[in-house]
Amino acid sequence: MNKRIIKIALPILLFCTGSVSAGTTGKLSGTIKSKSDNGPLIGANVIIDNTDLGTATDQNGDYVILNIAPGKYNVIIRMIGHEVKKYENIRISIDKTTRLSATLDIEAVEGQEVVVSATRPLIDFDKTNNTFKDLLAKYPDRKCKVYLLHGDLSDGQMTWLYNLCQVLRLQLFFLILLIY
Repeated sequence: MNKRIIKIALPILLFCTGSVSAGTTGKLSGTIKSKSDNGPLIGANVIIDNTDLGTATDQNGDYVILNIAPGKYNVIIRMIGHEVKKYENIRISIDKTTRLSATLDIEAVEGQEVVVSATRPLIDFDKTNNTFKDLLAKYPDRKCKVYLLHGDLSDGQMTWLYNLCQVLRLQLFFLILLIY
């Protein structure tokens, strides 16, 4: 009786373990090259459309995507500065490797037109320095008083002094002597 159970159970057991060890996914691999020099395209993106699966090519232009559920997929291959290729209805089978290699031609990167516009006040090219009266009108804050013995301050010099007064928050008296 024991021999009979072994003869029946052994084939069933072997069949079940073979079924369990069989895979449920497939694999996509290939090589992406440049059409101009037939060299490998390093870092080209290979994406399976409408999934979160994808990869980039290695230094030889090779790629492998594992654990793909069986079915038909659209595969997109792209790289900056090269054309985009889309392959439709690529069949992925259980426990099989589907090979998909491609060559990409060089293509200019197209961008959108960008318009930059700005306005700035007119510059009086005849006037290089501001007078003391002009600067006081520009900076009406009375916490900072600047007294001049000779000459005028440029706008940059006045702005520097004004900012210094603002930082110190004191009423400062500056004696500035500009020698020509």
